[in-house]
Amino acid sequence: MTNSKKGLPNQEEYRRFAPLVRRIAMRLGNRVPRHVSVSDLASIGWVGLLEALDRAQGQVPEDEMEAFLSCRVRGAMLDHLRALDPATRRVRTASRKLSNAVHNLTRRSGRAPTGEEIAHELGLSIEDYHALCSDIASARELSFEDAFNRTLPSGSSQDPAESAERKLMLEKAAHAIERLPARLRELLNLLYEQGLAQCEAAQVLGVGPARVCQLHAEAMQRLRVDLGVVA
Repeated sequence: MTNSKKGLPNQEEYRRFAPLVRRIAMRLGNRVPRHVSVSDLASIGWVGLLEALDRAQGQVPEDEMEAFLSCRVRGAMLDHLRALDPATRRVRTASRKLSNAVHNLTRRSGRAPTGEEIAHELGLSIEDYHALCSDIASARELSFEDAFNRTLPSGSSQDPAESAERKLMLEKAAHAIERLPARLRELLNLLYEQGLAQCEAAQVLGVGPARVCQLHAEAMQRLRVDLGVVA
């Protein structure tokens, strides 16, 4: 690639890939709240494109360029959407602490930590840990499954880069679920594979409906951490 005098991508490169930004913005625009406009997403995406082109110079093979830029542009837009998340600062801070605790425990033990271990790492009682998971879940305007589905490329896409990205995301989600503790995997299976209502899942698990809500919130938070869907 040819650098401009300022080290930025030249106009030809920018014009070549600019339509990519609009396509990604329009796809995401159909999956996000109405107050987020396609124009806003495109503006963020164009800045992301410039930064991605600059980073790609001499580093990314030509046949991988579009997939690389798509990932970077989409990432810039998603970062913008995360910044608009209505979660409070307190909940954001708690979510980061919880994410760090799960990450550190997993790294030390080589397995998914139990709720009791996470609570101990955070200096909380198990009851307070469950309450924290519920607070974080309820503070999010979008559920994990909505957020994941909205960032996942459409399965009907004919774009090879998007098809590859979808396959990768689905594989990551499957692996993340496999790493959950057995109790949480069982709950997700009851809710999403067997299609049970939460009250029905509570009967199968032998717990109350409130406990099912707590377990579901914990599962969603662990998956967010593992997949990096939210901060």
